[in-house]
Amino acid sequence: MLMTTKGIKKKGAVSLYIVLFATLLVTVIALGFTRIMMNERRQVSDTDLSQTAYDSAMTGIEDARLAVIRYNECLTTGNPFPAGNNTRSCADIISVMRTGQPVTGTINVCDQVSFILGRPGINETPIHEGGFTGDGTFEQTDQAYTCVRISDDTINFLSQLDAQTRSRLIPLRTGGIPFNQVVISWSRARNFAPGANPIASLSSVTSGQPPISFPASWPADAPPVLSASIMQSGSNFNLSSFETAQSGNTNRAAMMLVPVSSGGIANNTITAAQVTATNNQTLNNPFPVNCVSNFGFSGGYSCSVTINLPAPIGGGARHDGTSFLQLESIFPITTHDFQVTVRDTNQAGSPIVPLVGVQVAVDSTGRNSDALRRIEGRIEVVDTAFPFPEWTVQLNGETGASFCKNFIVTINNWVTGQDVFNNANC
Repeated sequence: MLMTTKGIKKKGAVSLYIVLFATLLVTVIALGFTRIMMNERRQVSDTDLSQTAYDSAMTGIEDARLAVIRYNECLTTGNPFPAGNNTRSCADIISVMRTGQPVTGTINVCDQVSFILGRPGINETPIHEGGFTGDGTFEQTDQAYTCVRISDDTINFLSQLDAQTRSRLIPLRTGGIPFNQVVISWSRARNFAPGANPIASLSSVTSGQPPISFPASWPADAPPVLSASIMQSGSNFNLSSFETAQSGNTNRAAMMLVPVSSGGIANNTITAAQVTATNNQTLNNPFPVNCVSNFGFSGGYSCSVTINLPAPIGGGARHDGTSFLQLESIFPITTHDFQVTVRDTNQAGSPIVPLVGVQVAVDSTGRNSDALRRIEGRIEVVDTAFPFPEWTVQLNGETGASFCKNFIVTINNWVTGQDVFNNANC
């Protein structure tokens, strides 16, 4: 009987240990799942807060667009349209846009947009969004943009070329500050598939000059070929100055920029003499530009070229209102980022010269609860008084659509007050 009792006690102890270990294992698993669920919930909550904070910052960008519209209205008409309940004067709006402060009094530097729009917010502008709760009441979210700063002086021009916008006209407006160099960079990593080598399928040239061997079809995973046209004038200007180059100067130049894997122009630089030579179409050869696979140029671009500008015809400083760069994507017609900066090589260190009134830089910070997101955007300052067509004629592609036009090309088709080009035969 004693042997049997001991055996029963040993079996009971083993069962107890099994129950304890099983309970402990289940508890650990349950705690692990609970922790995972809490982390997932926290992550979802943080993601939601981050996204709504981003949305708040984007609201600040959109309000900045309205502020820029009112600023432009003040510049052109003297009326801060639409007025509504906004009692801000154009003098205050222009001053806040340019200096960050109104003509009289002071404001927080983060309140430029809310001041121009006449918003009541101080230090932050609430965003009135929310939804109806289960009991039928409306619950407002705790969202706001806390700081939006705007400036129409930018160190570069940032934009894209794509199928809808193949050409961009960029005013080279610096507020009268001299410059003599334009740097064009294009194609960033985000324009390609992850891990792509943008120069793998590009050709190489044996020297820095053409001929360039073009492939039968331009590879879709390569940077595009760009056309860069320079238009400028000095203080004295006439239409005939676009037709010739005088004394090494020119008012018009057009350069074809062809990405290559190696053997491009020296230091990816086009000299002022080469720019002037492109005024003569018979001498206008493509310029091979070395591109890199590691997107190593300033700003993370694959291709970059420096263009040294000759002086306009007649010499002297170029006119601030008649200097333009036109960029056009030739092929392939895909979306690619580009950046344009201007420099003054006559100054020590060749400093960047800011562009004035070409783009508006917006620095916006949004908030939801205690989550913050900060983004930077650019707003185009469109000059509707100076439209620039991308095509002369465009057909809609319908079956049977056709177009016929007669062209007359003659040097005698200009009629001027001095009758220089007037001809009875025209």
